[in-house]
Amino acid sequence: MPRFMGNMTFVLSFSICSNLFLASCNIVPIFSSQSNNPTSISTASNSLGSLPQRSSYDEIDLNQLPTNVSKKGKSPKSLALDAFGIEEVEGLIEEDIALDTSNPEQVIVAITQKNLPDDSVNSVRYRIDFKSEDSQWQMEWAGQQFICQPGRGNQDWSKELCY
Repeated sequence: MPRFMGNMTFVLSFSICSNLFLASCNIVPIFSSQSNNPTSISTASNSLGSLPQRSSYDEIDLNQLPTNVSKKGKSPKSLALDAFGIEEVEGLIEEDIALDTSNPEQVIVAITQKNLPDDSVNSVRYRIDFKSEDSQWQMEWAGQQFICQPGRGNQDWSKELCY
């Protein structure tokens, strides 16, 4: 939920883990030349500013997404969550969503899923790039990175698959 304060905008982002009802809150300052305009809101997280380039992700073939997943619409966040979000939260899975709206012609959505109930993959991070097209947003590119469970591969973000 954005809060406007002078020339800075603060975004409160929450991560909620089911079953134990744990919640964490991050307050992230966003500097914007349009901060006095409440219709121009940027959402961010601590890690979005350091989001790696496309080449450090394993590219996802958008043509392989299920046919019921839309790749064009009004909300990049909704489109990204429909394609790559967790539908049902099981256990202590955390899902964080961040948007980079600094370019009016492009939006980058980052979805990070941690504590996955998988024997080899601990966390997945998706990067989904959208471009502005005909007053809508078109999903242009997507990639994924992984952190493996201990002893199952990379312990830092990597495009290499876990084993």
